[in-house]
Amino acid sequence: MKVTQTLYIRANERYNGKIDFDLVVADMSEYGWLMVGTHDVTFEAPDNFDIRQIKAKAIEKEMATVRAAFQARITELQRAYNEIIAIEAE
Repeated sequence: MKVTQTLYIRANERYNGKIDFDLVVADMSEYGWLMVGTHDVTFEAPDNFDIRQIKAKAIEKEMATVRAAFQARITELQRAYNEIIAIEAE
């Protein structure tokens, strides 16, 4: 499957004075972005491309991140709880 997309080239001055260029899919110049020009890109997408697999992997990654953050918070709360119980027992 052939896909063609117009990309807009945006200039972005970094904090150190250097200029970066980004490719974006919409002309955002009316919102203050500095648009330099456009470029049409054509590429071959795999015929068996299934976005569901990509979405599923992204969700799995996010679930793992949330689980890790949740477990860290539970550990933190358990530690605080244990300290309070230890103080009361003295």
